[in-house]
Amino acid sequence: ELDKVGVPTAPVQEVPEMMADPQTQALEILQTMDGGGPELMGMPISFDGHRPPLQRYAPTLGEHNEEIKGSKS
Repeated sequence: ELDKVGVPTAPVQEVPEMMADPQTQALEILQTMDGGGPELMGMPISFDGHRPPLQRYAPTLGEHNEEIKGSKS
């Protein structure tokens, strides 16, 4: 019904399906930081044909606890 009225749609995929999708590969959305590590979803946008690189990985559990505790007054 959405297609009939011109609303763009796409199938919902599970993460493994998205990672294997030819369009994901063609757009080079999956990125790995310099020095290795897991492939992660990069920014879904590009500027002048270039996708912004990953800046950092998500923190590990408790990684910033002491920093946060120290910043409270």
